[in-house]
Amino acid sequence: MLAIAIRQYPFARLTKVAALTTLAAALAAGSASAEQTIGAQSVAARLASVALGDLEEAFWVCDYTATTRGPAGNDITVCNAVYDAIKERKFDGDFDKLLDWWRQNKVTRHDALAAADAMREPR
Repeated sequence: MLAIAIRQYPFARLTKVAALTTLAAALAAGSASAEQTIGAQSVAARLASVALGDLEEAFWVCDYTATTRGPAGNDITVCNAVYDAIKERKFDGDFDKLLDWWRQNKVTRHDALAAADAMREPR
């Protein structure tokens, strides 16, 4: 779950993101398809008020966690909503701009998250 993954990184800014994703994941939880659609819409609505910097942090945590732990490491509904929100708010819906930004920043951001991951105490 993304909320759990976010809490693993010692970034002060991620405290707000962790709270948001915990709430968003709770809203997105549901077994029926209709409930999941409503949950996804609620997540997107909540993300509209999140600061862009916090949204970017959530995006990179989703990306890093999916890369290193696979999709089971994240709440997919929340990560999809974060991706959509970043694409719309930072790149005016332009996927190619988002992709260029991702390519330029992925190594640096993943290295920082990997370093934070390595500093975690063993379970």
